[in-house]
Amino acid sequence: MRKFTKIAISVLLILSFIMLMPGCSSSSNEEGNGEPEAKTYNFKVAHFFGASHPMHAVATEGWMEAIETATDGQVTFTAYPGETLLKATETYDGLESGVTDIGLAPFGYSRGRFPVSELFDLAGIDYGNGRVASEVAMDVIEKYQPKELDNMKVFMIISTGPGHLFTKEPVKNLEELQKLKIRVTGLSTKTMEAMGVTPVALSMSETYEALQRGLCDGCLGAAEILEAWNMAEVTDYITECPFLYTSAFYFGMNMDVWNSLPADLQATIQEASDKFFDEKAAALLGDINIQGMQYGLDQGMEAIQLSDEEEARWKGFIEPLHQDYIKMVDAEGYPGEEILEYAKSQTAKYNAEYGLE
Repeated sequence: MRKFTKIAISVLLILSFIMLMPGCSSSSNEEGNGEPEAKTYNFKVAHFFGASHPMHAVATEGWMEAIETATDGQVTFTAYPGETLLKATETYDGLESGVTDIGLAPFGYSRGRFPVSELFDLAGIDYGNGRVASEVAMDVIEKYQPKELDNMKVFMIISTGPGHLFTKEPVKNLEELQKLKIRVTGLSTKTMEAMGVTPVALSMSETYEALQRGLCDGCLGAAEILEAWNMAEVTDYITECPFLYTSAFYFGMNMDVWNSLPADLQATIQEASDKFFDEKAAALLGDINIQGMQYGLDQGMEAIQLSDEEEARWKGFIEPLHQDYIKMVDAEGYPGEEILEYAKSQTAKYNAEYGLE
């Protein structure tokens, strides 16, 4: 009897050990029907915006929450705002190499990597606001599927819409502008060069200090920067020139990571992401541009409107930039003129739907 008891105890101990071993226990759902629990995922999200900026507090955190809710917590995220994981200009490289799973940055910070998508930073397309520019960008990507984006699953493109010049000295004409050094990024470099202006290529996180130290005399950008990036503290004048600037931000995932997900989970994420873009993200920067402009005026900045003659002079530099874009995209094997005309027609469509800033 004692021998049998010892054997029984030994068997029970072995069975208990086996049940406690990782991967050997039987997983079941809460109802106890024996189905295995779904695999969970946690993804890194990196960008350069500060934690209080709406592109983090509203767009990034809002999108993450929407996906977590839609997947019942199967997908979660760890966010790295404010360049805590990657510098702004390193975001796309980090996305490709797997340093981050998801990245948010301007296309213009990776100049030359996205020839077709440079359209979204091209001056002279009459976007009524950020929502219009964001919708047009998504339509172009969906229609033409540029290979430059093959390594990234694009969830959203969020655009600033039209921007302006913010300077320390008043700028009412081309001659006054040509005396200045203007902070730019992406295609705005070519715009300033074409106008005979000295461009200073800087990320937004570097611009405040550069203006403080006199490394540049002004900034070409969206009005949201006056409040969100404190540019109203280091500039005094707003020269309204909405035809001269726009900038678009990709929000996407490493394609290998995306392809590793089950098809049903991909579908859930895509649906939730599309809904969030439509309801929240597409209009975000356009909305805070209005707020930023009012903030700048409230801080005592002076708004300057160009005369009709002066505006025509400035616009005269844009058409050659469009022809340069067409040639570049043609060389990449895409119909440059067709893409540009499609963007213009979609702009007119969305301007009618969503109005002007």
